[in-house]
Amino acid sequence: MKNKFIAVLLLTITLSMQGCSSTAKLEEKLASWVGRDANSLIDSWGYPDSTIEAPNGHTVYIYKSSQQYQTPGTGYIFSVDCDMSFELSEENNIVAWRYRGNGCTSR
Repeated sequence: MKNKFIAVLLLTITLSMQGCSSTAKLEEKLASWVGRDANSLIDSWGYPDSTIEAPNGHTVYIYKSSQQYQTPGTGYIFSVDCDMSFELSEENNIVAWRYRGNGCTSR
């Protein structure tokens, strides 16, 4: 049981450090899309996993990612996920972005 705890703790610390080091890079990359055409985003990232209509009437493209890691020798599975969204203006330009999840890193 002690070895399982240590393995989970080390995996958690490793993933946390990766997240902290890449958050600024991710935000910089997402911010670089503001003002650009949605078709450019699709050309680069592919079609979104889903779209929704925001309360202000804008379309929002949502890209999702999910990964699972297994700690060696324990069988413990740790999941990380990330939802990245881009809000589009009536002219089809990106006006805002957001991300949410425990696995958001720069693409």
